[in-house]
Amino acid sequence: KGKIWIRVFPNRAITRRVAESRMGAGKGGIDRWVAAVRPGFILFELDGVSEDIARAAMRKASFKLPCQSKFVIKKDGPSLFELGKAGVGAENKRRVDPRSNPNFRRGG
Repeated sequence: KGKIWIRVFPNRAITRRVAESRMGAGKGGIDRWVAAVRPGFILFELDGVSEDIARAAMRKASFKLPCQSKFVIKKDGPSLFELGKAGVGAENKRRVDPRSNPNFRRGG
């Protein structure tokens, strides 16, 4: 039916040293992973469901978030889901040429 995209990924490791450890023993182990999210950043996208279902789902999810959230509706045309271009199917993953992506850069 519908599709959800999670647009934030925890890419920064927070380390913590054990209690009562001596100085000079190096950096501690990874305690948790976090992501820096600025105001106005879109965390989740929903498509392929009615607005009522999307609002109910996001309202339930907002109670689990550690920050305030706002429901935003895209109004500038059809979505990729409606056009049939929402992601690549598992059977076509190997046939996709990365050079067709406009963000592809060769080399470093």
